[in-house]
Amino acid sequence: MGGILGAILLWCTFSSSPLYSRTTTGLGTDGWGAASHIRINEGGAFLAEVVLTAFFVFVLLGVTSKIGNAATVGMVIGLSLTVVHLIGIPVTRTSVNPARSLGPALIVGGTALHLVWPFLVAPLVGGILAAGLHLLVYPRAPSPRYCSRVRARLVAVVTAGALGLAACSAGTTDNASGTSTSASSASPTTIAPTTTSAPTSDLAVTDAIRSQLVAAGAALNSLPPSDYTGLRPGETYYAYDGATQTYWAGGALSPSPASTPAQVAAQDDGAYLLFERPQGRVWKAFDVGLAGTAEGSPCPVTVPTPILNLWGWDPGSCRPTTIS
Repeated sequence: MGGILGAILLWCTFSSSPLYSRTTTGLGTDGWGAASHIRINEGGAFLAEVVLTAFFVFVLLGVTSKIGNAATVGMVIGLSLTVVHLIGIPVTRTSVNPARSLGPALIVGGTALHLVWPFLVAPLVGGILAAGLHLLVYPRAPSPRYCSRVRARLVAVVTAGALGLAACSAGTTDNASGTSTSASSASPTTIAPTTTSAPTSDLAVTDAIRSQLVAAGAALNSLPPSDYTGLRPGETYYAYDGATQTYWAGGALSPSPASTPAQVAAQDDGAYLLFERPQGRVWKAFDVGLAGTAEGSPCPVTVPTPILNLWGWDPGSCRPTTIS
């Protein structure tokens, strides 16, 4: 309906000019054969619209999902749509939207209406292919949140593919090897470990440890540590498991009131984080806010039983029984 109303509005506007003719000038209807600048045939027009729509929808799904960066959504969508039109206008005059094609075709009528069917069907096929490709490239992890955390890589790939600027891929590097993400290089990654001879020991949470955990949690959400004010009081745990020589921590990030992405990330599964750091390595953060609940999924990592006993957590769990 919106496409039809828009076409009527354009027709009424253009009709006020004595130089305009609905049958010869038209309303920018799509077409193939004689209606195409390169005289592409019907099958070629259909394939072109499928590919262009699939590309655009794939970009849109990526940048508007949780792995996307809200600061670059408009830029990436705008650039990709520009590229789609630069490629598609000489080929089919560019549809990638059934409503955009149907409205003008109905008003112009005649040949335009006869040629419109590929531009109604092809975008639907392209959208389905894009959705399937998105699920294949960025599958859902056992956590409700995507495991890969590849926001920076997605933006780099889309921008490079659209503009040929390979340099745009430089920047943040995400670790997508599992359901966890390591703290980025912007955060301190080397901690002076608290040595202990006991197999399992509860450790004091110092300011340095808090900073490390905030940095690891921020990297998990592809956000800067400045988007958080710290850890929620009374919910932070920190211990060392001598049997595996691994440090473990649990805590909830306090998002800054000025950061909407941080506030969104701190909901549901992101309401509580589990941290793991083998001795001599860097922290890995895991979303466990809903782990083990009816709405959530299983724990992404197994916490040693001595650690669970030390913290008073339920056997086989990966978070406190109750969290704020």
